[in-house]
Amino acid sequence: MISKSGQSWKEVGWNGIRLSVPRSWEAGRVGERYILLEHDDFPALELKWNNIRGKFSTERHLKRLKSDYQKQQTGQVISTWMIPQDWHDILKSHDITGFQWEGNLFAGKGLILFCKDCRCATLLQFYERRDRGNDKFNSIHKEKILSSFQDHSPNGLNLWSVFDIRTILPQRFKLFRHSFSPGAFELTFDTGIYQVSLYRWSPASVILLESDLQGFAEKVFPFESCHPVSAFLDGFETIELEFSPPLSLWKKWRQKLGKKPIFKWARVWHISSANRILAVKAESDKPLDFELLKSICYEYGTI
Repeated sequence: MISKSGQSWKEVGWNGIRLSVPRSWEAGRVGERYILLEHDDFPALELKWNNIRGKFSTERHLKRLKSDYQKQQTGQVISTWMIPQDWHDILKSHDITGFQWEGNLFAGKGLILFCKDCRCATLLQFYERRDRGNDKFNSIHKEKILSSFQDHSPNGLNLWSVFDIRTILPQRFKLFRHSFSPGAFELTFDTGIYQVSLYRWSPASVILLESDLQGFAEKVFPFESCHPVSAFLDGFETIELEFSPPLSLWKKWRQKLGKKPIFKWARVWHISSANRILAVKAESDKPLDFELLKSICYEYGTI
């Protein structure tokens, strides 16, 4: 997506939050409900959010933020900030309080947002480098970022898009764990019935020097009594692995193993144009929904 000013944009999505940012911005740090976006290795935009039970006051939260911030940032003062009317108009479905701060290298302007519909509270703050002042980019594009901000999905689907991976999942898929290591990403979700994990490895050209795709798939997913199936799906070399006990023995296995996963399935595919290997794995103590898993594979890709 390219704006009229020529700036290229992309969507970022993480655990219920979704917004558009310049394509040159990358995730510097990612937590369960936290993301720091950076530009040229400097912080650009930070978001923290959580679902709230009971009453929530943006003013009370600001007081707590001031106290915490001043303890952590010696010599730097946080104060309230009069939000532009255009920002109020953009975020009119939220309760809003503005704040600002200044440090030696950076200054910041931020918002504490509370959505009455989904009861999500978000701390959102833009970083500004003191040596650059209020540069042209900030004054032009902050409103575009805020206009794209979502803290809940209108259609029951969540976007997960950070670094170079992207997928869309139903909201019932709750983040269980995540890992972004050099060359290897993992996102694992829990539905209450089964766990689904998404993987990304790179560079594929180096990984596949040691073995072919089937050998790699069997190494990372060593399912017992499994016979891998090789195919070309959607134009990609693909390996599928599955272990499912006979349904006649399912109840007996379930009683013996309790809640340990009995049914296992994985699909691994090589995107040669991106030099990436992707995979989706599912485990459950109940039979798996293969149509759902295949649709997850279809939505999962690189950007």
